[in-house]
Amino acid sequence: MKYLKLTDRLLKIASLVDKDKRLADIGTDHGYIPVYLLNKNTIQYAILGDVNKGPLDNAKKEVMRNNLIDKVDLRLGSGIEVLKPNEVDEIIIAGMGGMLINDILKANEAVAHTTEKLILQPMQAPEELRMFLYKNGYKIIDEHLVREEHRLYEIIECKYEGLKEQDIEPIYYEIGQKLIEKQDPLLKDFIENKIRINENILRKLDGKDGDAVSHRKSIINKKIEELNNLLNSYIFLLWNAKFQRFAFFISRLIVLFAQNRSAMNDMDYMLTQLIRLPPQLIPVTARYMVPGLCIGATVAYLCSTIGLMVSERSEFN
Repeated sequence: MKYLKLTDRLLKIASLVDKDKRLADIGTDHGYIPVYLLNKNTIQYAILGDVNKGPLDNAKKEVMRNNLIDKVDLRLGSGIEVLKPNEVDEIIIAGMGGMLINDILKANEAVAHTTEKLILQPMQAPEELRMFLYKNGYKIIDEHLVREEHRLYEIIECKYEGLKEQDIEPIYYEIGQKLIEKQDPLLKDFIENKIRINENILRKLDGKDGDAVSHRKSIINKKIEELNNLLNSYIFLLWNAKFQRFAFFISRLIVLFAQNRSAMNDMDYMLTQLIRLPPQLIPVTARYMVPGLCIGATVAYLCSTIGLMVSERSEFN
């Protein structure tokens, strides 16, 4: 079967839906995600909800085109108010602003609090959504970044667990902690983009006076400083992990030399990794890596020579 082709953003959201779950897609628009998942037999049933009749009619056409009308329920209404508790296992709310998603969750807590998993993809104000989740008993299970064309999108997987209000640093409303913990490959670009956006706002405020403007400049400057600190910390963690891998390969190289075995493949690997480093880090890396290789090779040579001498002496005796 030829599956519906999803955009990168929608495909990532679809990949987060667990197999054999009952799904609700709120703000379904054309119903692309549930249709895609039904065709792949990932899910067996879906509720498609939208507040506007036009998008819901579009979803119905897509459902009928794929002969899935007996596997879906189309509902016209606001947010998750179209659902009853325990009617579905997982809910997608994507393509809306963070504050609107907050309102949707608050409007029917009986459903929001009993759903196994919420998959949320805010188009704006993701920091407002994270703040709401942390302050209202939700646990953030995981977070993801996905690039589509020239934009990076944030996706949050969460569930209600009745947690006490969580006191976290405000910067983590802007940048999800899960993204940092798992070193998301798009995180560096994401933070740098946040810095650029705030710097552009500052430039637009240049030449403007007043207490309100000064206060806003102060807040933005502080945010830029925190974002830069976060970026530097992330880069340090990233390259520290690479340095640890280099150390492992150096130690392996020593063992190989000591055993009179070829270590060319390992040397090729390390040199390849060195070439891939950002230009500003190559001198620093080379400063530690090259002496390390030289010392390792020397030690390995001595070990190998001593081993050979011992072997020859044993044979002579």
